[in-house]
Amino acid sequence: PLTLGVGGFDCDVLYEGERIVYRNSPYEVQYYHYRRWVAPPRKLVADAVQQQFSASGSFRRVVSSTAGEPVDYLLRGKINAFEEWDEEEAWFGSVAIEFVLYDADNGAVIWQNRYAEKTPAAQKDPLMVVEAISASLQRVVARAREDVAAKLR
Repeated sequence: PLTLGVGGFDCDVLYEGERIVYRNSPYEVQYYHYRRWVAPPRKLVADAVQQQFSASGSFRRVVSSTAGEPVDYLLRGKINAFEEWDEEEAWFGSVAIEFVLYDADNGAVIWQNRYAEKTPAAQKDPLMVVEAISASLQRVVARAREDVAAKLR
């Protein structure tokens, strides 16, 4: 069994803070003034990745890359979307993440892929959209976890 380090997740400047992003056009973004994430999206994503990969049983250990422990592989990524997407008939939780798996010994890229999910919110309500974003995040991470595990078999 291998040890996986989960590295930092970069993100577009839109998602660096804790304000929740929403949009109804690819050309303009807006932020909620009073609704915020409990942590910046990059931390939420890294935590979800570490939790799901740990629970999978595919690795001996899954640790944060900042823990200073030796690892066999390092998984990093970039958050391309982490937002509410509003359409006339429904609101959605949209998440898109690029993942890159590196060999920890030589830094070579072993695997990379981009995943995107857009989950409809139960209602046109910010709380329901947060649940939809969370569902999209879980599906994106699950797809990456399955593909990384298959690559390392």
